[in-house]
This record gives sequence, C-alpha cells and structure tokens, in this order.
Amino acid sequence: MPVLMYHRIADDGPEGLARWRVTPADFERQLAWLADSGFTTSGLDDWHTASQRDPTAVARRVVLTFDDAYRDFVTTAFPLLQLHGFGATMFVPTGFMGGAAEWDQEFGPPAALMSWQELDSLVAAGVEIGAHTVTHPRLDEIADEATIAAEVTGSREVLEARYRQPIPTFAYPYGRHDERVAGIVADAGFHLAVTIEPASAGPFALGRLGIYGTESFDAFVAKVIAAA
Repeated sequence: MPVLMYHRIADDGPEGLARWRVTPADFERQLAWLADSGFTTSGLDDWHTASQRDPTAVARRVVLTFDDAYRDFVTTAFPLLQLHGFGATMFVPTGFMGGAAEWDQEFGPPAALMSWQELDSLVAAGVEIGAHTVTHPRLDEIADEATIAAEVTGSREVLEARYRQPIPTFAYPYGRHDERVAGIVADAGFHLAVTIEPASAGPFALGRLGIYGTESFDAFVAKVIAAA
C-alpha cells in the first residue's frame, strides 16, 4: 500500500526548500484524484496491524504522512483532508512545538510549527501522531547512544503523557538512520519506523513515497499506481 510522505503544504518559502513544499492547489488536486480513484486512508499503525493480519484488507488504502508539524497543516492541509474524508499521520518534533523549524534556518526564515493547543485539536479530530525526536537531529551522526535513546524516547514520552495513548510509530529526521539507530528505536518499543526513501528494509526502515513540490501531477499519479 502506498505510504506517502509530505512536509509543508504552502505556496511560499525559501527556494532551497521548494522540494519539500507542495502548493495547496497541487495538494487538493492530488486528494481529489485519490478520492476519485477509490482510495481511502488509514493511519500508519492501523495499516501495519491490518496488513499483518491480512494483506488483502488494506487494498485501495493509502497512508498520508506529514513530517515536522508545520502550522500550515492546521491552516491549509487539514481542511482539505477533511473535505475529502481523509485522515493523516503527523510526526511531531516535540522540542519545537509552538516555535519554528529551526533546523531549516540555513535556507532562510524557518516556517512556523503548530502549537500544542493546535495539535490537541488535531488529535481530538482523529489525526494519528508519531514521534519525530525532540530536537530533530541527524541521529546517525550522534556518537553517544544514550543521547540517541533520549531523542527517540523523549519525544514519545511527551506525547504519551499529553494524550494518554500509545505512540507506536517513529520517523527518522532527514531519514537518517543506520543499524545502530534502528536497533535503539526497536529496543524502545516502537512498532515501526519510517524513512524518507521509497525502498523498505523491514519495519524499522519502512520506505515512503516522497511527494515533492518539484514533481508533476503525472509523477504523483505514477508513484501511487506503481505502489498500489
């Protein structure tokens, strides 16, 4: 089943980040095509659980994942998702909520992230959330394993304490991981972890199809059809 990866849904932003930014018009066209083509959405953990029981149970489903908790998800993406009756999975860098994407500042003014109160509303509306570390580092570049573990488990602990629900899914910032990092994520008790590349290598290196603002609508359709 296609697991799609988005970041920002916005018209404007630094040129160096154009790849990670899908315009609202393009996003709405993609959602309309998915709906017209008979796709429904599933939360990532729900999809994983269902596919383990019966792979045929997830036919014509798609998982829409969003990294980094950008505020334009609240203002722009979520209303369009609701319009088409689609759900989503949001990966949250807990240390930056209510602030900005400081990891992008080399490209220009960093985009705003949603507040905790806005995330509260999304969770109440059924958006699935996953952990995305505390400070959005390149985990494979950290030598100290205790520091990696703190980033991995710290984000989940904050989310579980706030929402009183298990947080079984994890996304590697920048997709960066190696066997050591994946092992720490597995040992932390997550069910699965996603990367930013399409190829999968087991539940702790689950591939996603990147949906990029620099690609055409036809490229989007081709990706989904090939994965479905």
